[in-house]
Amino acid sequence: MFPARREQRFHALKQEWGFKKFISKKDVTNPSNGFIVDDKCVFGAEVFVNKNTECLSLKSVDNYKYKQEFKISNFSTLKAKWVSEKFTVGGHQWLINVYPNGNGKETGRSLSIFVRRVDSNNRTCSERVMPRYTIRIKDQSNNLKHHQYTGSGIWFSASTSDNWGWPSFIKLSSLNDPNKGFIVNDCCVIEIELAVLAISS
Repeated sequence: MFPARREQRFHALKQEWGFKKFISKKDVTNPSNGFIVDDKCVFGAEVFVNKNTECLSLKSVDNYKYKQEFKISNFSTLKAKWVSEKFTVGGHQWLINVYPNGNGKETGRSLSIFVRRVDSNNRTCSERVMPRYTIRIKDQSNNLKHHQYTGSGIWFSASTSDNWGWPSFIKLSSLNDPNKGFIVNDCCVIEIELAVLAISS
C-alpha cells in the first residue's frame, strides 16, 4: 500500500521531496484500515543520511584530450606483452597493454589491446573516470586503411584489474598480411586518442 523507499538527494536547488500520490483518500477514510481514529491521523517519517555522496564533474573534451603514436620495433620478437609509456590525460595516468599473440581465449588467434588507468596519487585514485578512446593499428604502406575501434561509456577506477579493450582487436592472419601494411620492417605503429568526458568523486 505504501510507496517503496528510494534514495533522494537534497541540495540547494531541491530542498523538498515527497509523493504526489502517497495514499488514496478512500483508503485513509476507510474505518477498517485504522488510519483515522477519533478523528485523528498520525504521520511518521524515518530519515536516513547517506554520507557517501558522489560528485560528478563533466569535462570539456578540448581541454582533456590526448593523441599519441607508439612505434613497436622488433615486433616479431615480443613474447608476452608490450606496455606503452605512461601518459596523462585530465590529471589521470594511463597506459596501453598490447598482447602481440593474443590474451586469454584469443591467444594464438588475435592481437589483444587494452587501455589501463594507473593512477598512484591518493587524490586521483579515489576518483572514477569516464573516457572515450580510439585505438588504431596504422596502415604504414597505404596510410588509408587503418584498423581501429572506439570505446566509451565505461567508468575506470584505479583498480589494478581495471583494463578495458578488445581481446580480439585484429586477427593475426590479417595483422601479418604483408599487403595490408600493418607490420613493415618488423615495426607496428599503434595510435591512441583518449579524451576524458567525466570525473566522479
